[in-house]
Amino acid sequence: MDEHAYHLFTVMQVFRERQLYANLSKCDFWIDRVVFLGYYRRFVENFSQIDRPLTQLRKKDASFVWSDACEDSFYELRRCLTTAPVLALPSGSCGFVVFTDASLQGLRLDGPGGSLQE
Repeated sequence: MDEHAYHLFTVMQVFRERQLYANLSKCDFWIDRVVFLGYYRRFVENFSQIDRPLTQLRKKDASFVWSDACEDSFYELRRCLTTAPVLALPSGSCGFVVFTDASLQGLRLDGPGGSLQE
């Protein structure tokens, strides 16, 4: 048994022993690669610009040359993904609109002097 199969077998045994269940339609096994950064790009401003040197490394038939730009890109992405965003209160001078919705229950706030509606 190769290492991957051994680990998969071990995990499945633990599931069985503890009577845990997985939705196999949401699971992937024996895949060639895992793409995970796509999910995080929405949380990092200018992600594609920061990631550009690393994207060049992944192009088909490109030589793998780890440059200073790649190093800088890697550390900047790591910093962006491992530090909390800076939150600031809106000034209110230009007005703002906040919409939120969860399970069909929503709140709406329209600009300064606006009303809060449920």
